[in-house]
Amino acid sequence: MKPAPQVQNAANQPLVREPLFERGLRLFNQRSFFECHEVLEDLWRPERGPRRLFLQAVIHFAVSFYHVQRHNLPGAERQLSKGLKKLAGYLPAFEGVNTERLYLSGIQFLERIGQRKNLKQFPKLTRAGRSKRSHAESPRPARR
Repeated sequence: MKPAPQVQNAANQPLVREPLFERGLRLFNQRSFFECHEVLEDLWRPERGPRRLFLQAVIHFAVSFYHVQRHNLPGAERQLSKGLKKLAGYLPAFEGVNTERLYLSGIQFLERIGQRKNLKQFPKLTRAGRSKRSHAESPRPARR
């Protein structure tokens, strides 16, 4: 799998550090999905290129989860399917966002929508982290 393109804005700042995106991320994780979608749309409108499609994917996730909260499960399935298709091109991470985690938890949530159960635990939007293995635990080269 080819890594997602890492595109940054004119200020050379990753998306995850953009104040509007940070606000959207907080709203997403607080389950304020309607407000999240509104904030991310403000960031999405002027964008062009890879960032625009990535933001669209996240907006589809937020709209899907809002539909779940409103008990519109067919709408939730449609929106989440669109979001998953668009997010697939941005794995495993994009501009500081852990897209792989969102993608995998999105697939699981889509299955739960189809089963009509366990719809209270929504996926989280998280920052891309470093490897769980600390630098001190890295294997040392063998001595000769």
